[in-house]
Amino acid sequence: MRVEETAGGKPDKPLPRLSLAVAIAALVLLAGLLVAAPRANFLLRWEHSTADLRTSLFSDRRSDLHPQIALVKITDASIPTTPIDRGFLANLVKAVDEAAPQAIGLDIFFRRATEEGKDKALQAALRDAKANVVVAAWDERGMDDPGQQAYQAQFIAATGRRAGFLNLQHERDRIVRFAAEPAPGSRYPESFALLLARAAVAGAGTNYGRIAWLQRAEGNNPLARLINLDGSSPFAEVSAADLLGPDGGKHRDKLAGKIVLIGVDLKVSADNHRTPLAAWSGTETPGVAIHAQMVAQMIDGRRVADLGYGAGTIAMLVGLALVGGLAGWRFRYRKYDFLSWGMAAAVLVGIDAVVFKVGHIILPFLMCMLAWFGGVTAGHHLGRVYDWFSDRRAGGA
Repeated sequence: MRVEETAGGKPDKPLPRLSLAVAIAALVLLAGLLVAAPRANFLLRWEHSTADLRTSLFSDRRSDLHPQIALVKITDASIPTTPIDRGFLANLVKAVDEAAPQAIGLDIFFRRATEEGKDKALQAALRDAKANVVVAAWDERGMDDPGQQAYQAQFIAATGRRAGFLNLQHERDRIVRFAAEPAPGSRYPESFALLLARAAVAGAGTNYGRIAWLQRAEGNNPLARLINLDGSSPFAEVSAADLLGPDGGKHRDKLAGKIVLIGVDLKVSADNHRTPLAAWSGTETPGVAIHAQMVAQMIDGRRVADLGYGAGTIAMLVGLALVGGLAGWRFRYRKYDFLSWGMAAAVLVGIDAVVFKVGHIILPFLMCMLAWFGGVTAGHHLGRVYDWFSDRRAGGA
């Protein structure tokens, strides 16, 4: 690098143009982060991915089965073909009701008529059950055919039971993270899960928003108190084939006094969904198990909240950027290696994990990282430019 002499004979260093350019780029990044990030889909996809990982690792867990919820699953061993025979469903509802559950939720919807006798048998089984019964329904968003909507309404009306809309909300990556709100003006203003939860807790509030997932931590895992590495279903499960089999009476104790959700768990089914709990494995979860998660959340009073992108989040990002900028300015001549940058990232990861674990709040992790490192980079290079101007002034003195 060429160094020229000033009039006073002192060396005159050239303006550090690279530092100036990097500082300007970092400031532009920070400005863009604050203004446009909430609308940047690619950033939100990354935010979802990091949220999925922490959900999988740090979501609520219990060491035993949930005392108020059980599942009856219709598996491939239960039915030879689809659609599911409604005579089979009628017998299944009767068998569940004989176990004296607190409530029965039928997580199966009805688009069209099948065999008249079997359709009426299922309606009668639902109508005559001693337990409180809730029937699942597709609202206008999931069933846009007027004829199918009319049949569904007619079928449910014949049962004399209340119906709630199925509110699994798929994101663009087809992962279920949220419980959908009711459609404006819908025939079904309350969700299937909410109506079931109120069978146990009359004042249960809605949980539209992020699902507060629950896992069962195995007792033989020494890390189970800190992290979910082998989480499993927290609900008692009985297969329909076993319940209707010759030894069905042996399985009734698992259902007695509980909210029992009946649904399908087939190897190939449109009702299999990806969830944040499968961030590591990629496995799918049947819809009936996801609705059970929603019911458990409302009964237990658990919630998970996004911090969102309001004034509080903007203030937090600005604060991180300023602290990072001061650190970059203060230590601008220290050689930052990958270890020191990694340590800063590890601190942010730790803070994020604690906030989620203790406060059940999902921070915008990627945006926090960008704010911090953008601030550090801007402060580091602005400091070098400042030193150049200081040298110029000192040289001209």
